[in-house]
Amino acid sequence: MANVMRVEGDMYVAGDISGRTTTLADNSVTNAKVASGAGIVATKVVQQRVITCGLDSTVDAIDQTCVAHVCRGAGTVTAFGAGHITALAGTEVCSVQCYINGVSCLMGAVALDNGDAARAVVDGTIDTEADDVAADDVIEVAFDWTTGDGDAGKGQFATVVLTETTWA
Repeated sequence: MANVMRVEGDMYVAGDISGRTTTLADNSVTNAKVASGAGIVATKVVQQRVITCGLDSTVDAIDQTCVAHVCRGAGTVTAFGAGHITALAGTEVCSVQCYINGVSCLMGAVALDNGDAARAVVDGTIDTEADDVAADDVIEVAFDWTTGDGDAGKGQFATVVLTETTWA
């Protein structure tokens, strides 16, 4: 076995350091230590996406499902929220649901009603048993109306936060 060399204090190397293996201490490589031109490829980092889809803010609400995203790699839906541009009035309710390949990834739909202010985001609860995605999975958002005795509101929207840990 080779002798281990221990250096007490700082050391400056003007050239490259190479060896068979290198073990770095936990948390020793931070964002500040990575050069802006380092050229790290996307497959080596976690991609966080904040995806927003919504309905026309000038038209009364309708039942609609929209494709929010087609996944490029494996990952997890980490957050979901919904809201509206024009608040609802009376007993109108809009249920907003998030689906991965047609299966809900929420513990229950987000219910928007007259208690929710315009432009406020109401957070959903992610179902951790159904939040994983793979390449080519389709994430959809569904807006479903229950009519009542008031104004249906306009401009319903939803935000999905997705982390992709691999890239196809």
